[in-house]
Amino acid sequence: MSLSTPAKTISIPASGCNINKAQLPDNALVLPPTTQLQALLTIIRNEKTQRGDFVFTSDRIIRLLVEEGLNHLPVIPRTVRTPVGKEYDGVAFQGRICGVSIMRAGEAMEAGLRDCCRSVRIGKILIQRDEETAQAKLFYAKLPEDIADRYCLLLDPMLATGGSCIKAIEVLLSHGVQEERIIFLNLIASPQGVNNVCSRFPKLRIITAWVDEGLDANAYIVPGLGDFGDSYHTKVGRSSEAAKMFGGGQRGNCFNCGMPGHLAGNCPNGEPMCYSCGQQGHLSRDCTKAKVKTCYNCQQEGHIASACPTGPSNAGPVGFGGGGFGGGNTECYRCGKVGHIARLCPNATENAPAPGGNFGGGYHAGGFHSTKSCYSCGGVGHISRECPSGGGGNVRGNFGGNAFGGNAFGGGAAGYGGGPKKCFNCGQEGHVRAACPQQEAGPTCYACGQPGHIANNCPTKADAQPPVV
Repeated sequence: MSLSTPAKTISIPASGCNINKAQLPDNALVLPPTTQLQALLTIIRNEKTQRGDFVFTSDRIIRLLVEEGLNHLPVIPRTVRTPVGKEYDGVAFQGRICGVSIMRAGEAMEAGLRDCCRSVRIGKILIQRDEETAQAKLFYAKLPEDIADRYCLLLDPMLATGGSCIKAIEVLLSHGVQEERIIFLNLIASPQGVNNVCSRFPKLRIITAWVDEGLDANAYIVPGLGDFGDSYHTKVGRSSEAAKMFGGGQRGNCFNCGMPGHLAGNCPNGEPMCYSCGQQGHLSRDCTKAKVKTCYNCQQEGHIASACPTGPSNAGPVGFGGGGFGGGNTECYRCGKVGHIARLCPNATENAPAPGGNFGGGYHAGGFHSTKSCYSCGGVGHISRECPSGGGGNVRGNFGGNAFGGNAFGGGAAGYGGGPKKCFNCGQEGHVRAACPQQEAGPTCYACGQPGHIANNCPTKADAQPPVV
C-alpha cells in the first residue's frame, strides 16, 4: 500500500494574490496555502523580525515540511489492538530513512527532522560556488554508510537556481541512493529552481512551503527573505530595531574598533584595533611595538610582579603571601608586619626557622599575630624546638606534636598537644620516649611503676588476680 502522487499543483504568489500562477512539474508539491502558513511566512520575511522569533517561526514551518515529507514514504498495512480490546487496521512505515543537510543553511532543518524521528541518522554535504568556474563545487560530504538502502530526506531551506541542490543529488546518486528514494524538503523556492531540479531528476520529489515570484538579476529569490543561514545562525538582528533589542552599544564596545554603538559584525571602520598599542590595522599578536608590562604589586610599568623590586613577590608563591594572594599587603607570620614574608623577616634570628606548618603557630593560636606560641610549654615568643623547658625538636611520637596540636591544627596550649610533653616510657614529663634516660632499663610498667616489663607481664598484677577456673 502506498500513497498516490498528487496531481499538478498551483502555487499562490508570496503576495497572496492569484494573478501570477506558477505551473509546477508533477513531482513538485507545495504545502496547502493556509492562513497559518502565510502568517508564519510573513514573520520570517519581515526584516524587523528579531532572531529569536525568526528561529522559532522557521522551526514551525520546518516541522510542517518534515511531516509532509514523511507522508510520501511507503507504508504497509498493520493491525493493532487498542487498550479497550478492539482491533484497529492502520499502516506502518516500510523501510528506513536518513536526513542529509546541505551545509550550512540546511543544518537548521535537522532539529525539525529529529523532532519527528528521534533516532534518525543525518549526513552533511558542503557545496559552494567555485569563483573561477561559477559552478557549484563539492567541498565536503559525510553520509551514512548504508545510505544506499535508505530513503533520503534532502534538507535545504532555499532553492534559487537549483545549482547546489542538483550537485547534492548527484552526490547521493554516486553513493548508491535511488533517485525515487530522494525527497527534497525546502522552505522557499523559485519557479526556475523547481523546474531545473525536476527536469534533471524527474523521479525525485520536491516538497516546498512556498514558491516565490522568481529571481532578480543577482539570482536572489524575490520577494524572498534574504540569507536564511545568516538569519538563523549568526545574525544578532535583521534591522536596527532588532539590534537595539540586543544591546546596540549598551551591551559593550565593538571588538574590532573598540567604539560603542555597534558590534564587530557591523563595524563601519573595517580595520581591527590592536589591544597592545591602541592602533588600528593590526591585531595584538601582530603588533611590532614592545608590550608594556604593568606590575600587579606596585602598579608600575616596566616589570611584572614576580620581578618587582619593591614588593615581596620575588619570594615566590608562599601560601597567601608572596606572589600568591598577598601582593603588596603581605603580612609576616613571624613579626606581624606588612611588606615581607616570614622567611625574609629582618627581625628573625640567624638560625631561627620559619614557623612550621600551614595552619599552625601564629594562625590558629593567635591569627596573623606577631607573637609565636610554643607547642611544648604554651608560652609565647618562641616555638617548640626553641623551648627553654627542653624536649623540643623530636615530637613525632607525641600525638599533639606535629599532627593535631602542633604545626597542623592550631598548636600551643589551645591545641590537642598543649603543655609539657610526657614520656610514654617512664611516664615523666619534660621529655619524650626517644630521649628517655631510663630507656636502657627497658619499658616501665604502668601497673607497678617498675622498669623492665610492661603491664601485661607485671608479676604484681598477676599475683593479685584470682586464678582462672
